[in-house]
Amino acid sequence: MKHIPVQFLRIILAALAICFAHVLGRAIVRLRRYRLPYSRALAWILRTAVCLFGVLWKRPFDPTSLVTLALAALGFVLGLFIERRPPQPVDVHQLDNQ
Repeated sequence: MKHIPVQFLRIILAALAICFAHVLGRAIVRLRRYRLPYSRALAWILRTAVCLFGVLWKRPFDPTSLVTLALAALGFVLGLFIERRPPQPVDVHQLDNQ
């Protein structure tokens, strides 16, 4: 049986943490806008925190962890931005005239 390298697992956890941070940003905006229950945002907070903890556990200040933290923060802000500014509906009549 072959062993899976720890760095590979850290990269997978990093990708999950970035995605979870993005969805967390969207969930926080939905909490305020649509009055959703806090349990939805709490679930995304826990998922993001567990994945980030897994990445930072053995080596907290190596390039993988620093890039993960930066991209998770960027994903969080991007999720906030996207959810606050939903796309405008496309006017079908305006497309026919072009």
